[in-house]
Amino acid sequence: MCGITGLWNLDHRKIHPGLFAAMTNTLRHRGPDDEGYVFFDTENGQYKYLHGNETTPEARLGTEHVSGSREADLAFGFRRLSIVDLSSHGHQPMSDASGRFHIVFNGEIYNYKALRKELEISGFKFVSNTDTEVILYAYRLWGEDCLYRFNGMWAFAIYDKEAGSVFIARDRFGVKPLYFVHNPGKQFMFASEIKALMKAGHDFRPDHDTLFDFFYRESTDHRDSTFFEGIRQLEPGMKLRVTRDGSFKCSKWYHLPTRRQETDFGTACVQFRQLLEDAIDLRQQCDVPFGYALSGGIDSSSIVCMAANRRNISSDITFSLVFPGKPEDESGYIREVIRRTGFQSLTISATPEDLERDLDRFVLHQEEPFGFLSYYGEYRLRELIRQSGITVTLEGQGADEIITGYKSLLPFYFESLVRDGRFLQLRRETELFSHLGPFSARLATTGTWKKMFNRSVAIDRNKVPFIRGEMLTKGKDVWHFTSPLGIEERMIEMLTKTSIPEQLNRADKSSMAFSTESRFPFLDYRLVELAQSMPYDFKIHNGVTKRILRECLREWLPDAIYHRKDKVGFAVPVRHWINESLHRKIMEQMADARLPFVDTDAFLQTYATREKIDWNFWKIGSIGLWYQAFKSGHAYSE
Repeated sequence: MCGITGLWNLDHRKIHPGLFAAMTNTLRHRGPDDEGYVFFDTENGQYKYLHGNETTPEARLGTEHVSGSREADLAFGFRRLSIVDLSSHGHQPMSDASGRFHIVFNGEIYNYKALRKELEISGFKFVSNTDTEVILYAYRLWGEDCLYRFNGMWAFAIYDKEAGSVFIARDRFGVKPLYFVHNPGKQFMFASEIKALMKAGHDFRPDHDTLFDFFYRESTDHRDSTFFEGIRQLEPGMKLRVTRDGSFKCSKWYHLPTRRQETDFGTACVQFRQLLEDAIDLRQQCDVPFGYALSGGIDSSSIVCMAANRRNISSDITFSLVFPGKPEDESGYIREVIRRTGFQSLTISATPEDLERDLDRFVLHQEEPFGFLSYYGEYRLRELIRQSGITVTLEGQGADEIITGYKSLLPFYFESLVRDGRFLQLRRETELFSHLGPFSARLATTGTWKKMFNRSVAIDRNKVPFIRGEMLTKGKDVWHFTSPLGIEERMIEMLTKTSIPEQLNRADKSSMAFSTESRFPFLDYRLVELAQSMPYDFKIHNGVTKRILRECLREWLPDAIYHRKDKVGFAVPVRHWINESLHRKIMEQMADARLPFVDTDAFLQTYATREKIDWNFWKIGSIGLWYQAFKSGHAYSE
């Protein structure tokens, strides 16, 4: 897990080495263990590997310091968090034995050992035990098709010196981030975080289309734009190639299969359990201590219970966010899992004083506005993980989106039953799920249809009362949901466009803020594809969500977890977090920001006292905090 950067002056202007080193070192929190550079002169084919102030002694041998003047128009930079092969052999940037291919890589290829054996049979010789070197030789042997062989999370760039091209790819579901700026004929640059691109000189201008989406749909990370005009993200499952002659091509390499498998529920349970076991085993491979994030819900509890059954190691550690005495607290469920597994349990809570203390740094690391304070809860949890000496955690994200889990999916489930003409089951299911809301067959067949066909893209002033100017009339060519009619279509959208991309982005930013790595077994692509191929009855049926997970792990789960039907996740008691000091701080930031697309006076008047604070306060307040940090340059001058 690392931070990577790249800068290519396509007009052959020479790169300022000090500026590029500063760009790379904005990512130091992502990789405090090592630092490395390679500079290329693409016109004459020369290159040189260089070291920085924090390059390890072994990796410095035979290299010069990056600060010297270089005749280079292309550079790669790297900050390392050592997880696999902790020796200097894992230093990046890295080249193959021929010197033709050079790579910077952020992520983990979990099946790299099996791929290495296959490559060795083909004649390749390795000098390290890293997955980075496996990617290099896989690319040499299979070209771009190597992507289909990788099981993992990644964002990497490879420079082919002979072809004069940079190839970049991102993993199937976007676990690891990659941002870029492309000015045709002039410059191309990329980085693991936006701050690095701003440090390299990209001007701060809010992207109004993305802001509109955030106001209207509360959505982020659903397309390649960001909140920064001119800065794009390489979307999940995408690849791109830039060449020195000015060619730029970006395309999708991974498409979620839509095939259906014909099998019975019992067979599907066996398949699901086997794949989940293997996904967990693969993600436990590392050369540093690891643990588990445990919320008390069925997803993270399943990972912990399955790991305990297979490892039988009581020294493993779980990390949990708790709020004793609050409705959001899940301590009771967490204790049940710890009793069953014998693992150690470390917990942390959060207070308004914690949030006030961390707010500026939290905004800095999130990089873009956030609509939910639950992300701060995750941020605090990862602080505990790092303080405990753990570098890698296994976490439960993804299960809700592949085998159902959210209350919001129920109307789509009911629509699927309507579409399939299963009206008796519809009536039964609405009754069985009545504890989660006032559902009925009538609502499923009338009200839900009306809601799902509402395709308006005009901002509702009652919903977002503080927006003004251009924001009120936007809508043309702005992304909006495809209004899928069934649960399967909706889950695909959550997996590929809405819920999962945002969750993974926030998880990456918070974990890397503390130099830790998060791994997600439920997002192993084999498990996702298996779940996608199953009938929805295998996932939700007879008033039960995540049916297949419950059944295939029934013997390992505590009864309280197996029968649990409510969902909290890493929720936080937001309504208790607005103390006088924190309220004043956000109001002052909003007053200073004077956002051009927000009626600041109306906002300040509405929230003059804490009694009227609602979700809009946090949503627009996060924009104000973000705007202030990046407009001033503070966020990327650290």
